Amino acid sequence: MKDSLETKPRLLNHFIILLVSFILFWPTLGHGVIEVGNIDNINAGSWTGQSLVIGDDNICVRFDRGCDRGRGCRARRNYSLVAMGVGVGGSFVVSKGAEEIPFRLYYNDGAGVAGRVEILPGQAIMSLQNAQAGQCGPADNGNFSVEFDVVDLYHLSAGDYAATVEFVLGRNNGRGETLTSEIDVLINIADVVQLTGLDDVGLTPAGAYLQGGDDFCVYRNGSAGYRVAVSSGNGGAQGAFILRAGTEQVSYEVFYDHVVAAGSNGVLLAEGVPSGGFTGSGVYSAGCMTENASIYIRARADLFQRFGSYSDTLTIEIIPE
Repeated sequence: MKDSLETKPRLLNHFIILLVSFILFWPTLGHGVIEVGNIDNINAGSWTGQSLVIGDDNICVRFDRGCDRGRGCRARRNYSLVAMGVGVGGSFVVSKGAEEIPFRLYYNDGAGVAGRVEILPGQAIMSLQNAQAGQCGPADNGNFSVEFDVVDLYHLSAGDYAATVEFVLGRNNGRGETLTSEIDVLINIADVVQLTGLDDVGLTPAGAYLQGGDDFCVYRNGSAGYRVAVSSGNGGAQGAFILRAGTEQVSYEVFYDHVVAAGSNGVLLAEGVPSGGFTGSGVYSAGCMTENASIYIRARADLFQRFGSYSDTLTIEIIPE
């Protein structure tokens, strides 16, 4: 009888210890850990005149095996995403000094861009899926991508533009578990020039000269400066501009300026030698929308000693300054 009385307190003590342990550890069972990995820069490369510039980066999203509300303790790993840029109101822009370029941002809950959805600043994308249960490995399960449109690029100066996008991943389990991270977006604007609207130039008598000219368009990033070099198909070896008709040849002068109809008030060029100080238009277009440059040609009338059809081919090279 005495032995049985000593045994009961020991059983009661064990029970109390087990109960306290359960109370201490039970609250942790419903919480999860969020991880994002394999993040690299989204490098859209260099714009050299193409209409659309794109870039993307695959990432890894992982949750541990926490419980989603209403689903027992199965590892159902749905999540949400919110992103903000550095522009006004959180808009997505990259910048170089005071110059900014807007871009569109997309996300896909799988590797690659197929099935992606556009992200609007501050607006959550819900019901994303496919988060990994184990640690992030080489198999990615998410993708950020960007697009830049040509209309937002042509008026800017050349150089490297960059910005950081901050994003928040959240567990869809009602417990408010989130992870804040960021990804950098990069794009390079190359030195770009465009020459449009050139026509053949016919020479007509004007006093002591035969003369003619043509107005056209020169595009240069951000209306920046450029040099021009004009070469003669007939006269390159002689360092002169030459009109030919069979064996007959006549030298002529070439003037260039970044205003229309400059005539002989333009810069007198030396054949094949670059001349600078010109400013291009900030309008990049497939056609000549706004003429902003001119070439003027004249030859002394008394140099034409024989009848014939005199011609030459000029090559105009635009060189960014």
